[in-house]
Amino acid sequence: MVKQWQILSFSAKWLGGGQETHINHRTDKFLLKKLWKLLDECDVVIAHNGDKFDLKKIKARFLYWGFGQPSPYKTKDTLKIA
Repeated sequence: MVKQWQILSFSAKWLGGGQETHINHRTDKFLLKKLWKLLDECDVVIAHNGDKFDLKKIKARFLYWGFGQPSPYKTKDTLKIA
């Protein structure tokens, strides 16, 4: 292994608001700080295959960098709905 896996980018949008996209190829700690704040404030996360993949990876990286878990939120996984 040359380098451990990391999160390279994410996009988020508040209902009725503008889209935020963050990309960083050096370290995902910066991205995860922003993502943690978004998840901590949200009520529902809507993602395609989020329950089985994205949210598990995000939670693993939160642990890796020593972040606690954000406030509880509900999920809507569009893969399950489809």
